[in-house]
Amino acid sequence: MGYKNSFWKKNKKPIGIIGVLFLLGLGAYFLFFAGAGTQVALSESSISLSAKNPFLINGEDVSWVDVEIYTPKAGATFSNAEDRYTSSKFELTRSGQASALTLDLTAYEPGVWIKIADSNSYFAEDWHFIQNTGENKEIPLTVYHRPSDVNFNNLLSTTMAAGAPGETDGNYTITADFPRYSTNQLHYGTNWDTITTEFNDMSTKDQEKFYDQRNWRTAAPVYVLTDDTVNTYDSLDASMTSTLGFKFTANTTISTVDGNVAQINFTIADSFVNLWDYQISGTYIYLYSLYSVGAPLTVDYEIQTAVNITISNMHSGWCSIPGLSVTSFSALSAIGA
Repeated sequence: MGYKNSFWKKNKKPIGIIGVLFLLGLGAYFLFFAGAGTQVALSESSISLSAKNPFLINGEDVSWVDVEIYTPKAGATFSNAEDRYTSSKFELTRSGQASALTLDLTAYEPGVWIKIADSNSYFAEDWHFIQNTGENKEIPLTVYHRPSDVNFNNLLSTTMAAGAPGETDGNYTITADFPRYSTNQLHYGTNWDTITTEFNDMSTKDQEKFYDQRNWRTAAPVYVLTDDTVNTYDSLDASMTSTLGFKFTANTTISTVDGNVAQINFTIADSFVNLWDYQISGTYIYLYSLYSVGAPLTVDYEIQTAVNITISNMHSGWCSIPGLSVTSFSALSAIGA
């Protein structure tokens, strides 16, 4: 006990100073971190748009593009998960440049739809559901400028022979690209990050970057609420209504029954099976992308054909998938074009 008493007697003043400093530091800690964690609640949500492209890592700020905001109609009920994907339950309430629009997201249950409605037709129509989370916030959305064409070829892996498979079984690779020189819908001028005077002052080499669609465009799946026929969003197929695809054309209706003289077995390579999907319908095979893709791009597959069937032609284009099946195909290019 003598040791303890002598310690307290000898160190009373230093201990008191340390205690005061500790309390001051503790108070400062709580004040600092409490203040840092405090956020002022926003009265309205704002919208920002970014154009995805490989040339600029963070994309381009294109918040000047027009959007439309659809809010729940008065009296509309949302008792099922599918209800939010029913276009008849929503109505257009405002439109204009994204940067000029705000909304009180907390006033709409279960949320709102924002439609990319580019009046200049640069960016694909695409609908985004923004859920009411009980607070307002910035709403960042990505927009996509799709390529004007997708040129491609189809190569037999063993010989690198180009062309449609015909009756030749084997492993194939589709190689595709976007136009490398295009003077339409360039990403410079009014509203763009690069204005016209800056572009005119560039060297020819730097200007060529703007002509190459690989630098600015993306073949992306999009979702259009008014085209959706299944009103669900629970799978990749259901979360898109249009996407890039390749159409294989056969000489007769394709069968998937073993032993049928018109049978075709089609398999996507393991390295692409989670990125692409396919459907067989009538005389066609549709091989389509589940995600956004840039250029150049490849996709590998294997095909086996029976004795009475042949793949005579192939096209690139946009697959329309309003439900869970491809219903139409808007062709871009024939093989080898």
